[in-house]
Parts: sequence; structure tokens; C-alpha cells
Amino acid sequence: MDLATVFADLDRVAWPELHHAYGPADDLPDLLRAVTASDEETAAEAEQELWSGIVHQGTVYGATAAAVPFLARLAAAGVRRGNLLGMLGAIAESGDEHRLDQPGAARAAVVAHLPLMLPLLSDSDAEVRQCAAWAVARCGQTAGPDGRTALRRRWAEVATLLGPAARPVTPRLLPMLDRPDTAAAAARALVAAHPGSDRPAGITLTSLVDRVLPAAAPGASLNSALAALEALAALGAGAFTPGQPRRVQLLADGERRIVGSGIQTGIIHNDTEMRAAARGGLWDRDR
Repeated sequence: MDLATVFADLDRVAWPELHHAYGPADDLPDLLRAVTASDEETAAEAEQELWSGIVHQGTVYGATAAAVPFLARLAAAGVRRGNLLGMLGAIAESGDEHRLDQPGAARAAVVAHLPLMLPLLSDSDAEVRQCAAWAVARCGQTAGPDGRTALRRRWAEVATLLGPAARPVTPRLLPMLDRPDTAAAAARALVAAHPGSDRPAGITLTSLVDRVLPAAAPGASLNSALAALEALAALGAGAFTPGQPRRVQLLADGERRIVGSGIQTGIIHNDTEMRAAARGGLWDRDR
């Protein structure tokens, strides 16, 4: 997302009619633009003034809700991602509202822009991932199923990194196996937490394959299918029964169509990354 898109409707907002902590919010357009400055001192000063004006000591205002779309777009465009995600989380968390047209309008604005924030849960920068998780979690139940699913997957990814140290959270991972959108992440976390044969009763490598395969079924999003294939590869060749590799082989041969959902609206067919991931999941078995 380029800055022209970020600020496309910035000047259409009636900022002088809105208020923040210090009065009319007619200074917000300049502050939002200044956050993108190449000069760090200028950008940091603008960010601090935004914090002080629209989330003043945790209080949110009418101007806060109006600023949220631009803050979310800026973060999605790569501008001060961690800091702006922190600001969005603080806005969503606030219960101290002043001069809002509707109660909860500031949090609702953050929730409405979760589609821009959720991809940052998988950002290459660990700090950005952490800030994104915190911000999304501040939305609570209003984050909706997509937000809660994304948080569950991120939580399982952290458990995977912890390895055996994550064993105490095994009871929380088990219910995630029953959801196609979180089964792959939970399976990888369980294998990492229990690399030997000391897994919970009924949780074998083969049973984990059965839990993960539906996430790569027709109709799954590309990201869900890729996560499933990565999990299957992590489980290893010994996890497959004779009939199970056929379902993965169909993907490797490009005979399945994965239909995007949510943000992904296209139809992915013969996707190179998908086929390579599927072949990777079968490679050890076929050697």
C-alpha cells in the first residue's frame, strides 16, 4: 500500500469538527503525514503528539475513531509498524471515552481494520509480530472469528519455538486440533513440545496427519493449505498411513484447486509454491 492510498481520503474528514485532548483536531492531517517523514526526529515527534492527542492518558475521543483508518493503513504500509500497532491496541483497550458520537466507536474502528492488522501477525520482524498480537488481543471478543483464529495460530507458533518447554500448555493445544484453521499450527506445536513418544493419549503422528489434512482440502485458503503442508512435512514420512499421501499428491500434481477466503479472493490453481510444499511433504516417503 503506497502513501497516496493511505491518505486518499484524509482531507475529506471534517477534522475541525472533531476533538481530541487539546481541542479541535484540525492538526491531525499534518501529524499523520509527518509520521511518514524520513527524518526520524520529525516522525517520532509527530507520533508522540498523536499519542498525546488521541489516546491521552488512555482516553479516546471522536478524533481518535476518525484517525484509526489512517493509523491502520500506515502500519500495513510499513510505517512505524510496532509503534502504530501499539497505539491501535491502546485505542481498542480504552474504556475511557470522551465526546464520542457512539459508545465504543473507537474500538469498533480498530476492529473494522483488523484485516489490515492480521497479516502483521506473521511479519518477519519479531517485535512487529508481538505488537500485532497485543493489538489484536486488545479487541477481545469483538475481534471476531478471524482475529481469534489468527491469535490462536500465533500462540501455537510461539509454543513451537519453545519446544519441550511448552509442555505445560499442551491442554490448550489439544482443542485447537479440532479446528481446521488451527490444526496445523497445533500439530507442529505438539510435536515440538513432545518430540518423543510421550504425547497425550490418542495423539499419534498418524492421528495428527488426519487432523491436519482437512486444512488442505478444496475450499481452504492458500495460507491455510500451505500451513497444513508445512505441518505434514514436520510430522515426517513415518506419520503417513499408505492411503494418506494420495491426498497430498493431488496437491503436488496440481489437480486440486485451493479457493481463497477472507482477504484472499482469487482462485489459486497450479500454484508453484503450493506444489513445491506438497512435494516437500512427500519427499522423504518417496525416496
